[in-house]
Amino acid sequence: KSELPELNDKIIYMDIGLKEQPGKITQNKDIIEITNSIANLYLKNGISEDNFQFIEHEDMDHREIHFPNRILDGIEFIINKKN
Repeated sequence: KSELPELNDKIIYMDIGLKEQPGKITQNKDIIEITNSIANLYLKNGISEDNFQFIEHEDMDHREIHFPNRILDGIEFIINKKN
């Protein structure tokens, strides 16, 4: 078991664009695979599925033009969980 903090009462939102481009140290396939691994790690280590959302955006990459929609998804998820 990993050394993750207690996750029972945490709310976590993650997203990734499936058109992410290679970065300085990662390749497209690597960053998507790594992000999926992190999402699975949270789920295996106690995060409630009700308090966890991971979205894979088919037509988005890491350009700022996509950030408003991606950030809005996360804010809406967290606010809805808090209410």
